[in-house]
Amino acid sequence: MNENLLSLLQNALGGDFSRMAGQFLSESPNATQRALSSLLPGVLGMIAQKGATSDGASGLMSLINGANLDGWVEGGR
Repeated sequence: MNENLLSLLQNALGGDFSRMAGQFLSESPNATQRALSSLLPGVLGMIAQKGATSDGASGLMSLINGANLDGWVEGGR
């Protein structure tokens, strides 16, 4: 199995997320999934660019630490 971060994110944001986001936006799950697939490479690129500097990496870590993600992950999303 040879997956990359983009593939993992696309798989994680499929299914129920696409369906619920589509309902919220009054769009079909397929259209929502296509939009997410187009959006994710750009978002990952911006995160990588931001993390390429010490200040940017520090800012990303502050954002992650301040978001209380431990409870989100442990709670099963």
